[in-house]
Amino acid sequence: MDEKIQLLANVVESSDDAIISKSLDGCITFWNKGADLIYGYSAEEVIGKNISILAPPQLKDEVKELIEKIKDGEKVFHYETVRIRKDTKQINVSITLSPILDNSKNLFGISTIARDITLRKNYEKNLETDVKKRTAELERLNLKIQEAREYVDNIIDTLIEPFLVLDNKMIIISSNNAFYETFEVRPEDTVGKELYQLGDGQWEIPALRELLEDILPQENRFQGYEVVHEFPQIGRKTMLLNARQVYREDLGTNLILLGIEDITERKKIEEALKLNQIRLANTMDLAHLANWELDLSTNMVIFNDRFYSMLGTTAENEGSYQMSAEDYARKYVHPEDTQFVADGIKESLNAIESVFGTEVEHRIIRKDGKIRYINVHIRVIQPNKNQSAYVYGSVQDITNRKITEEKLKESIKEKEMLLKEIHHRVKNNLMIISSLLNLQSRYIKDEASKDIFKESQNRARSMALIHERLYQATDLKRIDFGDYIRTLSNELFRIYAGGFGLIELKINVEDIFLDINTAIPLGLIVNELITNSLTHAFPEGKRGKINVNFHPKDDHYEFTVNDNGIGFPKDIDFQNTDSLGLQIINSLTDQIDGKIKLDRTTGTEFKILFKDSEI
Repeated sequence: MDEKIQLLANVVESSDDAIISKSLDGCITFWNKGADLIYGYSAEEVIGKNISILAPPQLKDEVKELIEKIKDGEKVFHYETVRIRKDTKQINVSITLSPILDNSKNLFGISTIARDITLRKNYEKNLETDVKKRTAELERLNLKIQEAREYVDNIIDTLIEPFLVLDNKMIIISSNNAFYETFEVRPEDTVGKELYQLGDGQWEIPALRELLEDILPQENRFQGYEVVHEFPQIGRKTMLLNARQVYREDLGTNLILLGIEDITERKKIEEALKLNQIRLANTMDLAHLANWELDLSTNMVIFNDRFYSMLGTTAENEGSYQMSAEDYARKYVHPEDTQFVADGIKESLNAIESVFGTEVEHRIIRKDGKIRYINVHIRVIQPNKNQSAYVYGSVQDITNRKITEEKLKESIKEKEMLLKEIHHRVKNNLMIISSLLNLQSRYIKDEASKDIFKESQNRARSMALIHERLYQATDLKRIDFGDYIRTLSNELFRIYAGGFGLIELKINVEDIFLDINTAIPLGLIVNELITNSLTHAFPEGKRGKINVNFHPKDDHYEFTVNDNGIGFPKDIDFQNTDSLGLQIINSLTDQIDGKIKLDRTTGTEFKILFKDSEI
């Protein structure tokens, strides 16, 4: 499809007509080479400038009025006007304006196709100034020939393709503007001249002479003959010729009506399309792609040889290159996938877009019984007044990829199980360490030393709790830290204050998932801050409250522990102290790139500000 779009772009770019697009405020957004030739400006000189630079001063309002007409909903319209080239010369142009709509049918630009008709206008002026001379010359011509010209002029002037009226001696009686413009000849050098002498003998074309002098007299008409000829001034042209011989009783002779269609560009496009088809076939071969086409009007599927090869059969074995959709589904689509494939096509057909594509992966059962996986890109061309809907499918065998994916899934599953086992063992080892510290503390008589063992035991338990959460979680990289805080806080409260009922613990946290690289150090910080409040804020017998909060705020998180106890000593710098607990808090806060704040206003409040790890 991209190559077709590029081909169309090449045709537009190489057109001899000026093809210009502009925004609704008149700003030029596209400028082809034909515009270069007609106006003398290059695209770089005009892109982004207002289209009014091409209009004479007295006609600048005309440009605005025309743009407003398009905005008001007027469709395609044509007019002739005057424009200014870069070299300041004024030229006559024939202009076609049309709206440019987006996919939602909203107007967002205006297309302009312009053709330089200065030569024609000059010819017309010359015709007007020489009318007396031409009248005198025409009076010498046969009056009946003049009547014949008038008879056909009304007909041929309505034709957009080149058209000639000849007498039986190949003298041109009449021609239309399309002939002059296509073959770059002047009216005064055309009418009254022998066809073969036109343009200094350029029309001395053997194939054309044979058609007019040999075939036409016998058949009275010919249709659809292609003639190729190299014209010195306009180059190689491919012409599609149609002619009819009619008898004029009033003239007593035959007239020849000759229609000439310039199909040069069409032939180029046809050749390009053929080349693209070859390239597409080669590309599909290289990519191991197959394709099929479903005609919904007949429900028949047409396959190519490569797709039959995927199915392990041939068109010869199947009897043809097509079979009904039901037979294909019954023979080759895996029974468990039949409905899935049908639903995919139905979804495509129900889409609003004129061209819709979707992908479906399913299994096929080859002729030899082997199961293969294929990826089908389904494209639906919606119906119009000329044809019914068509469904196209490009197919690729992805069996090897699916096998690789399954192996990767198994490998990931094995690694997840191994990682869970590691977390489980780390948790067990930390709990063993905690238990050993607990056992050892029983033999220690010094209370200060016993507290050190108890704190170390709690630190080991807090880390073990994280690994326990990771072992239980489906996501081995992130844990629900809100749930972790609730569990750890209640455990510490039970250890330090649960039996007295003097301290009230309030936990207000949200279920926020944190990366393991943030959760482990933050878990130790939580342990230290809550332990500090429980052990130091309320001397023996004093009542109080501890609040634990954890919430997101803007682009970061806030974890806060505050109490209404005796307050943090004013003579201690919490960021420069011998306390192991505070050293751990400061060090781990730095580790998670966080900030720590201390508020002594009412009791003690420690606030940790941090962002989750991106690792």
